[in-house]
Amino acid sequence: MKKHYLKLFICLNLVVLNSFGQSDCSTALPLCTEANSGGVVNGLGFDDFNGRVVSGCLSVKGGYNTIEVNSYWFKVKLAENGQFGFDIIPNDLNEDWDFAVYGPNSNCNALGDPVACNFRADNGYTGIGDDPTGNNANSYSPWMTVTSGEEYLVLVNQYDGNNAGFSIKWKGAVIDNNVDPLDCSILVNLGEDRNLCTGQSTILNATTFGSVVTYKWSKFNNVTGVFEPIVPAETAPTLLVNTTGNYKIEVTDTS
Repeated sequence: MKKHYLKLFICLNLVVLNSFGQSDCSTALPLCTEANSGGVVNGLGFDDFNGRVVSGCLSVKGGYNTIEVNSYWFKVKLAENGQFGFDIIPNDLNEDWDFAVYGPNSNCNALGDPVACNFRADNGYTGIGDDPTGNNANSYSPWMTVTSGEEYLVLVNQYDGNNAGFSIKWKGAVIDNNVDPLDCSILVNLGEDRNLCTGQSTILNATTFGSVVTYKWSKFNNVTGVFEPIVPAETAPTLLVNTTGNYKIEVTDTS
């Protein structure tokens, strides 16, 4: 069970954090397991490239003014050294999915050039390492050599608009030869304490991948001096808040 805390304060000036889920680098979803997009990936949130038209193999598509079109950001932290890669597997193999990897330990405000970048060619698969289909090698970048403690940001982007989502599968010697190859300590991060003005709101996002994951939100009671479950119970991975307080999320993987 993991417990995480965040304070919210009411302020006199407007300081609001807008939320676009995992479509922004700043809200990249931390992972230490295989994962999927949870369905359709729609939109890009903020422009994480600040007006740039090229980043590695990715560029602005005709009719758009941003590199991202339908984007999903992941973050992984390595717990072992060695060879590392992944497969991006579209739910619909006819769709065009692309990716770029930034790091190690990149800053979302200054991403720089990706250390790996590619896009699907024929059958929809793309990624890093060996092509599992055996006939789409041009869609794969060479294996990465990684070191324990390094963090990488993975952008998965879909140019065509309509899509059915995708899954991502980690692989390589780091994954195959170690019990805990990825550092799960990054899984739930609600971010820094936030200042909100009266009447404003923000969304806290504790989304965590796991086979059977449950969520329980609580708020600190200044009178009793303890965290108490929110009533009625809040059990979703996200929480909309608009009142000052200290919030806690308990995330349990019961698998």
